[in-house]
Amino acid sequence: MKKVLQSVQWMAFIVLANVVYPLAVGQGFNLTSHDTMMFIQRTIFMLGVAAIIQLFFGHKLYISEVPSGLWFGIFLIYAGIGQSIFGSNVDTLRVITFSIIAAGVIIMLISVFGLMDKLLVLFSPRVLATFMILLVAELSMDFVKGLCGIGYLGNTISIPVLTCSVSLVILSLILRKVKKIAPYSFMVVIIVGWALFYVLGLTKPMAKVDTFFQLPTPFPFGMPIANLSMIPSIIVAVFILISTMLASIKVIKAILEKHNKTTYDVSIKRSGVIMGLNQVLSGIFLSTAGITAISISSFIDQTKSTKKNTFLIGNILVIIVSLITPIMAFFTTLPTPVAYAAIFTIFSAMFGTAIKELENVKNKKDMYFSVGIPIFAGIGIMGLPKTAFANMPSSVTILLSNGLVVGIILAFIIEIMILIKNKRNKVQNS
Repeated sequence: MKKVLQSVQWMAFIVLANVVYPLAVGQGFNLTSHDTMMFIQRTIFMLGVAAIIQLFFGHKLYISEVPSGLWFGIFLIYAGIGQSIFGSNVDTLRVITFSIIAAGVIIMLISVFGLMDKLLVLFSPRVLATFMILLVAELSMDFVKGLCGIGYLGNTISIPVLTCSVSLVILSLILRKVKKIAPYSFMVVIIVGWALFYVLGLTKPMAKVDTFFQLPTPFPFGMPIANLSMIPSIIVAVFILISTMLASIKVIKAILEKHNKTTYDVSIKRSGVIMGLNQVLSGIFLSTAGITAISISSFIDQTKSTKKNTFLIGNILVIIVSLITPIMAFFTTLPTPVAYAAIFTIFSAMFGTAIKELENVKNKKDMYFSVGIPIFAGIGIMGLPKTAFANMPSSVTILLSNGLVVGIILAFIIEIMILIKNKRNKVQNS
């Protein structure tokens, strides 16, 4: 009975903790309730599939997958600017499909040829911090709009929605301070917020379903569209995904070894190849692509769910649940302001993570120069109106109208300059 309950607990945690991301993406792209439901289905389905593939062929640890905050951010950013750059929301989703698949292929190649350590040198704390700060700056606009109810019930601020959203953010902050509840604060905020919006009549009707059981379809919005302007974002995505995976494996491995009193032999090359494969599959089925989750560590530590069978059954249940359309339709009634409130503290904490990265930089003089310029330029471009590039060629518009991409490119250029300078100094001093 205990194993059954732990399996169900794994399933409930994975589904409830991750449904908010595809829901917010659905609203960002103005998808119909049916398309949003199917986007949720594909995301949950791929999280279960990815975890099982990693369990048998990758790192072989009991680590669930979660939607990558990086890909979630890219979805939301291009939901806002994609139409002016790529022509329509559908074409934007097809470009993102290409980006996720391309990132997966690159990760697989890097892993197969053992290039992880060699290429990670470019991703210094300066570059990673720059990216995270720019991502937070870009996302903050979407989050504030979401908390205000703009785009949910109308195009103006809804006082009832805003009041409820702020109350939920405060509740989230309070619960994170309560040690026993902290690991579940995310789900508590979702459940409380959902109930509150329902009582106040602020929820939307459930999406209509014609079938009880439905398999996800590949390329739901059409074949991928290759766009070279996405290359900087893809490159950064690759290395942040790899870094996240390596950190997650290290932490979860230690927790599992502590609880199970055994040693786990993890192949980083195999883990990377499978992560790349999972990214490719997520692109094919277009979902909020997942990543090995370091956040699951507190859940494992608190619940003592450290057995292979319960983890495996839990993820099988995740896959089964994702294919039952009435259940997925039910999740479309989760208000997006509640979703934004639940993940508000998670993404705002990314700024603190960026500051911690900068604390690792020894040469503070180079740091101010290499971080300040990309952030200053990137955020400045974010504030430009969409019509600012109307008289420029489309190829230039695609590249220069995205503050995040411009900031990343500048960060890379400056980082390469610093590496060349340091190498010259080392040669001169030797």
